[in-house]
Parts: sequence; structure tokens; C-alpha cells
Amino acid sequence: MKLAAKSFRESLNLLSDIDYMISIIAYNIAPTLKKLKAATTVTLCDNHRNMSSLWEEYGQTVIKKLDVCAFELKKTDKATVILFYNEELLLEKIQEPYNANFLIDLGYNPYSSLEKNLDTLKVRYSKFVCPHELGIFLGFPLEDVKEFITNPHKECLICGYWKVYHDKENALKTFKYYDEAKAEIINLLCINVDSLKNIAS
Repeated sequence: MKLAAKSFRESLNLLSDIDYMISIIAYNIAPTLKKLKAATTVTLCDNHRNMSSLWEEYGQTVIKKLDVCAFELKKTDKATVILFYNEELLLEKIQEPYNANFLIDLGYNPYSSLEKNLDTLKVRYSKFVCPHELGIFLGFPLEDVKEFITNPHKECLICGYWKVYHDKENALKTFKYYDEAKAEIINLLCINVDSLKNIAS
């Protein structure tokens, strides 16, 4: 995986801006493209290839190419934070009873439209930089999200796609699935960017 990732990074520099953007985003959101994860955030910065600026030009093309939904959480002069998501999976995630009750206490209405909940997330993102409940949208276990909120300095069991405080075994399995999804993306991109149309199959 490490050697493949290194080769992948080296090959990225040879791509056009649009293919570079598609490849970077596809790699980072691979678990969401494979429907293993409801949503993934990606921060596009202008410190390399002007990715934030190019998002304005190519964003809709990327969304169409990857067959994924996208929502801008925050935009500054130099960066854009985007939530890429599967609409059905994300709605299911925030409407899970325990998650829903948690979100309701924070001012959300999980049983209204997904768009309204994303708007609420965006408002809270602007106030709190990165609100803790974002973890729910990203598919993190509620018990780990709560533990991080109440005991932010507590040593976690492992740290991967999120800080794990409970159920280490299940988290490791999930991390493995996510890594495999990224490896598949790399293999497809090594063939051709157009191969990404097969990623969700």
C-alpha cells in the first residue's frame, strides 16, 4: 500500500488540473464512493495548484464524474472545506435514534430535509471552526464523539480515521475497509482516471 501510494503521488504531478483534482478527491473520499462511509470532508487549498480556486471552475465536473453529492462547509480566501456525501447513507446516519437525539440537543432537526441539516452544520462550522457533531455526519461512532467532547485530553485506544475510545476491534476492521477502498482507487487511477466510473460497483 505504501509503495503504491508513493507511486500514485508521483504520478499526480503529470496530470492536468482537472484530472489532478478528480484524483485527489477520489482518493480522499474513497470510503464514501464505495458506500462504506456516509460522508468525508476534503479541504482544498490554494498553496498547491490553486485547488480552492479551481474548485469553482471544475467542481460540478468533479461531482458528476464521481457521482457524489457535495456541500461547501466553509470558504476562505485560500481554502474551501467540502463535505462529500452519499445522500441516502447520510440521511440514515443522522436519523439513527441515538444520533438524532444527540443532534436535536444541538439545534438540528434530523427528520427534516438533509439540506436544512447541512445548512445548520455550516452555520455551526463558522462559529466553532469544526463542531464536534461533524463526526456524526462523517460516520464516527456516537460514543467516541461524546468521549472526545467530554474528555478531550483522554488517551485514546487508537487513532486512525477518528480517535477511538471504545470498541477497538470494530474500529480496526472499519479502518481496514477504508484503507482497502483507497487502495482500489489508486489501482483504478493507475489505469486511467476514467476507470473511476467503476468505483461504486
